[in-house]
Amino acid sequence: MTRDEVQAWLDRFAPWEEPTRGRQAVVDEWLAQRDPPGSWQAAYEPVAVEGDVAVTRGVSRYFEPDGSPKRTYHNVWVLRFDRDGRCSSFTDWYMREPGPEPPEPAESAA
Repeated sequence: MTRDEVQAWLDRFAPWEEPTRGRQAVVDEWLAQRDPPGSWQAAYEPVAVEGDVAVTRGVSRYFEPDGSPKRTYHNVWVLRFDRDGRCSSFTDWYMREPGPEPPEPAESAA
């Protein structure tokens, strides 16, 4: 890869969203988007740890109610921990694995 090829890839990357900031805002967002038990599975592992910073990778899989695959995400997290071992900074980068798109909601007739 050349520098220009890498830059071209970066230019095609998904748009950035405004980050969620603050512990309560993160909790509220996660609870508002809660997934039903058994509708997902995830596995993560650390790839690098240096002082209070860790980099992890993982895969999150979501399933339809009948158990068939719905969508899969590959994640990289950068985590920073405080002296008490609590995560004080969490940044998540994810990519959706290519696959069938969910059906579009039907439009109602007016």
